[in-house]
Amino acid sequence: MSYLDLSNADASATLKEPDKSAAFHSKIAAFLADPKDSKADRIRRLRELLRSSEADGFVKLQSLHDLALLDTESAVGEAEQVIRSGSPRSVEDENLFTASAALLGRMGRAEHLSDIEAAERDVTTEHGKQKIAFAGAMIAHRFGLFDRKFKLPQAKQLIAPKGFAATSFASKEPGTIRRGRAIEVVRVTFPWIEDANQEVREVSCGDRLMEIMLSRELTQGQGLEQIAKQPALPGFVAFSRPDEDTFYPALVVLSDPLDKQRIAVSVRRIDGEPVFVGEAILNAPTGFELALTTVSAPGVIAAAFKVNGKKDGFEITGQSEQRSRVAPNVPQRRAHGAQD
Repeated sequence: MSYLDLSNADASATLKEPDKSAAFHSKIAAFLADPKDSKADRIRRLRELLRSSEADGFVKLQSLHDLALLDTESAVGEAEQVIRSGSPRSVEDENLFTASAALLGRMGRAEHLSDIEAAERDVTTEHGKQKIAFAGAMIAHRFGLFDRKFKLPQAKQLIAPKGFAATSFASKEPGTIRRGRAIEVVRVTFPWIEDANQEVREVSCGDRLMEIMLSRELTQGQGLEQIAKQPALPGFVAFSRPDEDTFYPALVVLSDPLDKQRIAVSVRRIDGEPVFVGEAILNAPTGFELALTTVSAPGVIAAAFKVNGKKDGFEITGQSEQRSRVAPNVPQRRAHGAQD
C-alpha cells in the first residue's frame, strides 16, 4: 500500500491537488502526526511521500525534516536520492535540492561530498549555492580533508565593541540540566556529536545566553597537534530562545591551519555566513589562546572574545555591546515560488 492510499482520505486528496493554503498544510501536519503510527510506520510513510509525484515541494521539505528527526540514516538516504534523481526543474525542486545537500552536510559522510558538489552545480540561486557550499565545508572540516575546497562568504568588516557602550563578561560552567538541553538540541541537527566529548561554557552576551561547546578530542592534549595539521570542526554555539529556558543550534566553529602554531577560526551561521572570526595561537599540548571579533552584519551585536584553552577545559572573557548597530533584516512577504 502506498502512502497516498492510507486511511485519511481527506488528507490524501489534498496531496493530489495542493492549494498551498494554511488549511492544506495543517491537514498534512495532522496526517503525518498520527499518534497511532509506530516509528517504523512513520519512517516508511515519510520516505514514500518524499518519492511521491503527487506531493508538493513544501510537504516534501517538511517530510525530509521530520524524517531526519526520526531516523538519520533514512533521511540521509532520501537526501541522496533527491540529489541523484536529476537536476531541479522548478523553484520547489531547487529548495528540496538545497535542503537535501544541507542535510548531508550536517549528517552525512565524507563520500557525500560528490553529491554536495553536484547539487552546488545544479542550483541557480546564490543563497542556495552558499548553503550548499557550507554543507560541503562542514564535511571537509569534520573529516579533515585538505583537498576539497568550498567558497564561503568572507568577513568584509569587523566591529569591536566601543568602550563606553560595552559591558564585560566571563564564562562559567552551566548547570547539568542546561548543559544537557543545549547539547541535546545540537545533536538533533548534528547527531554524530558525543555528549561526553563536549566541554561546555556559558556566556551572557548582550541579551542572549550562549552555550559554547568545544570538542575535548580536538581542543585538549594531543588533539591540538591534529587541529594544527588539518581543517577541523571543533565546536558549536547554541543560543537561548527569548524568555524561554530552551536553546537552538545557531553557530558552527570551523578551523583551518595557517602554520604549525596558528589557526584561522570562523564561527558561522548554519547557512555559512560568518559571525565571528579570529586567530588562535596553539601551545600544544597544554592549551591555546583564541581571539575572536564580530563581523558587521544585520542583527549582530559587537563583541570581542578571548578564549583561553587549558588541559582541563577553557575559559572565555570579553566585552559586548547591548544592541546591534545594524538593524536585523526583516523578512518581506513574498509570493509563493519567488526566488531569493
